[in-house]
Amino acid sequence: MSDEPANHSSQLLPDESHKRSLTRVILRICLPALLWTFIAVAAPVFVNQIRHQDRAIQEDFAVYYYPALEMRKGINPYTTDFTRAAQTSGLNIHAISHSNEPPTFLVFLIEPLTHLPIRTAYLIWQATNLTCFAVAMVILLGRGTGLAPWQALTLAALATLYPAVASVFWFGQSKLIALVLLVIAMRLIEKQRPHPAGFTLALVAMLRGFPFVLAGYLLLQQRRRVLLAAITGVAIIGIVTIRVAGIAICLSFVSALPTIYVDQWNSMRRDFSIYFVISRQIWAISRSPGVALDLLRHLLIMSGDFLVVATTCRATLMVPKQNDPDSRIFSLWVATAIFLLPVAWDHDLTLMLIPFSQLAVVASRGEASRRAIAMAVLSYVLLFWWEYVSLSANECGFISMLTAYLSAYWLAVDQSGAVRLPIRAMPAEIWRRLMPAI
Repeated sequence: MSDEPANHSSQLLPDESHKRSLTRVILRICLPALLWTFIAVAAPVFVNQIRHQDRAIQEDFAVYYYPALEMRKGINPYTTDFTRAAQTSGLNIHAISHSNEPPTFLVFLIEPLTHLPIRTAYLIWQATNLTCFAVAMVILLGRGTGLAPWQALTLAALATLYPAVASVFWFGQSKLIALVLLVIAMRLIEKQRPHPAGFTLALVAMLRGFPFVLAGYLLLQQRRRVLLAAITGVAIIGIVTIRVAGIAICLSFVSALPTIYVDQWNSMRRDFSIYFVISRQIWAISRSPGVALDLLRHLLIMSGDFLVVATTCRATLMVPKQNDPDSRIFSLWVATAIFLLPVAWDHDLTLMLIPFSQLAVVASRGEASRRAIAMAVLSYVLLFWWEYVSLSANECGFISMLTAYLSAYWLAVDQSGAVRLPIRAMPAEIWRRLMPAI
C-alpha cells in the first residue's frame, strides 16, 4: 500500500466546475424569468391606475390633444389661452395655458387623432408608444448585437422597469417616438446609409426639437452626407409644416419658446434640468435675489451647459473622424441633448436607454470600463430612489441624469481607439474638423 496521500483536488475540480456551470444556467433562466414575472404582475396594476385616474384627459396627452384640436379649428395655440376652454371640454390640464410643442409634432402626430374622441385617441397613442418601445428594444438588444438571449431578455426587462419608461406611459408622453427614431438613425449611420439616416434625424428634430444638438456630432465626426441629408430634411419638413399649419402659427411657436423658462416651475422638484436645479439653489438663499445673485445664477447655468458641451466635444475629438465603433460617441451626444434640455422630467431620461444599451453590448464583450458600468448602475438606482422612495423630494433626479451622462462619457472615451487630447489643443482640432464641412 502506498503511503502517498490521495489527490482529492483532481476529483473535486470537475464537481466544482459542474456546480459553477449549474449556477450560471440557473441564473440565466431565473433572472429574466423573475423580472418578467414581476412585470406581468405589475403591468395590469399600472394600467388600472391609469384608467382609475382617467389619465386620458390630463397632461401630457390632453395638452397635446387640445392645442392640436384648436389648431385644426384655425386657433393659434401658442398665443391663445385655452385653459378655461379645455376645462369646459372636461379636460384637466391644471395651469397650462399655452402649447410649447413644435407645430410639426401637433400637425402630423396629434391633429389626425383629434378626429377621434379623446379617450379613443389616447388608446391609439399609448398603443403607438408601446409599439415604439418594443421596436426600439428589438433594435437595441436583438440579433446582431452579440447579446445572448438571456442577456437580451434581462436587459429588456430592466428597460421596461426603468422609471422613465413608466413615466412616459403615465403622462402619455412622446419620448418613445423620439427614442425609436434616434435608434433607427443610429443604426442607419452604422450601416453607412447617410440619406435615410439624415432624414430620420431631421424628422425627430422637427418633432421634438432637442435632437438638433446632434448636429454637433455630425459636424465633428465629419459625416457631411448625413448632415446634408438632415438639413434637406429639415427644410422639406419645415416647408410642409408651414404649408399645413400656416406661417403665423409657426412664427408664434418660435416667439413662445422663451416661455419654457417659466420660473413658477421651480417649485416642482420633478423638473431637474440644470437650469432649475441651479435656480433652486440660488432661490433657497433668497426668494428675491438681487442683480448680483441673479447674474451669478445665469453664469452658473451657462457655465454648466458650456462644460457639458466642451466635455462632449473633447470626447468626440478623441476618436478618429467618421469612426464611431458601437455608436459610443452618438450615445454620448444623445445624453448631452438630454442634459441641455431647458426643462427636464423623468420621462426625458427614457432616451438614456440608448447609451445604457450600447454600454451593455460593449460590456458583454468585456470591453466596457468599470467606471462606465458603475455610473450606469448608480444612475438607474438613483432614479428608482428619487421616483418611488423620496417621491421627488430632493435633487436625486438631477444626480441620476448627471451619472447617466458620466456613464455615456466614459463609454465614449474608455476605448482602445481613443487618443488623449489636451484641452489646449481642442480649438485647433475643432477647426480642422469643421473646415472640410464648411
